[in-house]
Amino acid sequence: MAITMEKIATTLGVEPPVVDFTASHAAPLEEATSTALSFFFDKSQADFASQTQAGVVVTTADLASTLPAQTHKLVVENPRATMPQVLALFAPVAPQAGVHPTAVVDETATVAASAYVGPHCVIGPNVHVGEGTVILGQAWLAHCRIGARVLLHPGVRIGTDGFGFVPGAEGANKIPHVGTVEVGDDVEIGANSTIDRGTMGATRIGPGSKLDNQVQVAHNVTIGAHCLIAAQVGLAGSCTLGNGCMLGGQVGVADHVELADGTTVAGGSGVTKSITEPKQTWAGLPAQPMKNWRREVVALRQLTKKGA
Repeated sequence: MAITMEKIATTLGVEPPVVDFTASHAAPLEEATSTALSFFFDKSQADFASQTQAGVVVTTADLASTLPAQTHKLVVENPRATMPQVLALFAPVAPQAGVHPTAVVDETATVAASAYVGPHCVIGPNVHVGEGTVILGQAWLAHCRIGARVLLHPGVRIGTDGFGFVPGAEGANKIPHVGTVEVGDDVEIGANSTIDRGTMGATRIGPGSKLDNQVQVAHNVTIGAHCLIAAQVGLAGSCTLGNGCMLGGQVGVADHVELADGTTVAGGSGVTKSITEPKQTWAGLPAQPMKNWRREVVALRQLTKKGA
């Protein structure tokens, strides 16, 4: 999709250079060709920037001089912050509204007229899909209410049974799951993520939250508004995340644990107890305040050096 310099500049809110240039695609600095658009937002990219072949680069006033003379520069205050708007010009997210002929939509489900349902999706019973929502291929939905402008990537499963069993004399007895899932407006759920329905009541994902690929959300979990959850995070049953929480890749949160608003958990950590103070960063296994974890790491290194 070719985008004119004028269109890019208008999107950025800056004055376009007086040049006849059209960007054919977007690419990293080190891979860009003369028809590509790229971004230069950090000094660590300086080596790539000085040798880039990109036709146009979105950058800052301080960094622009590093770029080759022939490169067109579009100067903004924060290039990284403009990436969602600019890259959307090259890759519009939402397909045309409608239901793909290979999708399976249960007759009891409700799909808004402006929503899109991709190929081989299954929309099961007790589902409501809000206006402007996009459901991409191979998704499976049941027993859930999906808000407006939600994006579900391929392979998402919403409304599956949770992992609930009661030990008995002859083994584990399955607990029937009769609850639902509630997904707020403007949520994005990555490929092959699973959101289990509540045992009773609902599993909830708050508005504006973004889940990466392969995230597991167990039964009766509550995720607040505008949370960011990276790949392969596992949230055990009935845990609660406040608003604005950020979890790095492969974080595990134990059942019934609560995270206060604005909690950040470093990748690979395991949270085994509630975090009650807001806007704190935790790390480690088991997780603890970041400053404590760093002290322990330093102390351990010193001990191993002494023992060497």
